[in-house]
Amino acid sequence: MASDGEEVQRETPPAPAAQPVSIQANRVPRNLSFSASTTVKALIASPIVILLATGTRLILIANYDTATATSIASANGAANTILGTVIPLLPAFFPLLFLALVLYRKALAALLTGVAMMLVSPAYSSFTAALHTGSRRFLVIVTAPAHYFDWVAENERHLRSFPAMWQALTDGVESPRDLLLVAADWRVQTLFYALGAVVLAHNAGRRWRHAREDRSFSWTGIKFRLLPLGMAFTALFVLAFVDQIYQPPSKPRVVAEILRQPWVPPEKLTLTNGAWRVGYTLSYKDGWHVLLEEESRTIIYIRATDVKSRTVCSVSTSLKGERPPLIRLGPPVPDGVPECPSRDNSSRPK
Repeated sequence: MASDGEEVQRETPPAPAAQPVSIQANRVPRNLSFSASTTVKALIASPIVILLATGTRLILIANYDTATATSIASANGAANTILGTVIPLLPAFFPLLFLALVLYRKALAALLTGVAMMLVSPAYSSFTAALHTGSRRFLVIVTAPAHYFDWVAENERHLRSFPAMWQALTDGVESPRDLLLVAADWRVQTLFYALGAVVLAHNAGRRWRHAREDRSFSWTGIKFRLLPLGMAFTALFVLAFVDQIYQPPSKPRVVAEILRQPWVPPEKLTLTNGAWRVGYTLSYKDGWHVLLEEESRTIIYIRATDVKSRTVCSVSTSLKGERPPLIRLGPPVPDGVPECPSRDNSSRPK
């Protein structure tokens, strides 16, 4: 122990050596795809998206008149408006949702959507006929690359005249609306099949690259190499089958008519003075009958005492007739709904 007179010298400890810092530029987090998928799911289930979709369809129903759309929403209430704008779209667009889930390999969601589709979506073909036609279309799609050169040889004359054909096809196209009408004449199913093939090839290729990391020749390794290809071919067959049996809406005119169709049935209102109107009943309260006219899409207020009778009818559209679903749980709905009369200005009330 040092004495009081001695000076104690303490050595300063050496400074720690600097540790090298490695900076990885453009490093992508491993959970990026999971985060993006979670964000998309949360966005789809968000009430904001549902409200935007409801408001957009209301504006389409009201023929782009925001005042009429607001009146429709106020006459029906928020809950009835949201349910009324969403529920009628489900039977028509369930097949498209099912195909999208199949292409992106969402097995559980595709299974639930497929069951709902078979229960509520109208089937325009029997199961056996759709299976036969879908199988033939699937074979044509799969064997198309093998017959490519034969197809080029058979259509060489048409391919040489393609610039003239393209000029004749695009003649008169002066606006995006004209271009949309020209595109509607092309086979939308062919484009849908091509898009589905690209998505399936991308997904199968990604699974194939992951499977190649396993260098073993075990049955598990072989299975994981063949599984992506089997899933792609299965999805293509399901695509051809569903397109044949359900015939999802593809033409812009048909989609527009589905979106503009109100969720209440059309009615013919006969008034006490002998005149009549065709429209959709929005509400019937406080002594007033609120009617959305079918042709002009304007809201009319009629006194309840002036309405003599109400008859449900069907408007003439280019949509296909309603067909029963593939699995019908209840009795068939009897036909016999009369067609709505055409507009006669002489019989309209002044």
